[in-house]
Amino acid sequence: MRIGSKISWLVIGTALAATVTLTCLGYASARRQYITGIDHQLTTAAAALPRVIGSDYLRRAMNGTGIPEVEYARLVQDLSDLADRAGVYYVYVFAQDGERIVHLATSASVAERAADDWPAFRDPYDEPPASLFSTFADGATRFDEYTDEFGSFRSIFVRHTGDDDAPYIVGVDVSLDRIHRDLSAVVGRYLAAGALVALLAAG
Repeated sequence: MRIGSKISWLVIGTALAATVTLTCLGYASARRQYITGIDHQLTTAAAALPRVIGSDYLRRAMNGTGIPEVEYARLVQDLSDLADRAGVYYVYVFAQDGERIVHLATSASVAERAADDWPAFRDPYDEPPASLFSTFADGATRFDEYTDEFGSFRSIFVRHTGDDDAPYIVGVDVSLDRIHRDLSAVVGRYLAAGALVALLAAG
């Protein structure tokens, strides 16, 4: 093999190795920054949620007062509008009923709204993550990634207390599919830049 060809292949190999290294380092940094942005988005939506629902509704819901179906359906639409504006998947409020966790309020996904099918008032949450029970127990705000009967999410759980000091939790979800899709696009951009460098080096 001629010296010139060897040098070209060496340059290309070096460029590809650098691309892999920079992609790994860049991905780690980009992921941290992206997740920080997602968590800010979750925190902002969680802070707005109690104000959108209103203290009167929360008081009646926490006291076990029946919520009329039409009022609950209207709230589902209001919370769905909030979720859409905030760019998140679900917003909701949970309470504990014995060993169960139940819905006090929730938004609905696009598919659920199309089918008029969403968890009803005080419906049980069948597959709650352990972090949700932990937040009920100690009051610490938590971020978590998990899969339940509704999908796979990164979520925030924030505990509040009602008039009788009974706790309830405000939660907000972002789809993990969205997170993985966005981060895959970041990797693609790094690889494309590296391939361009390699092509220029080959020339």
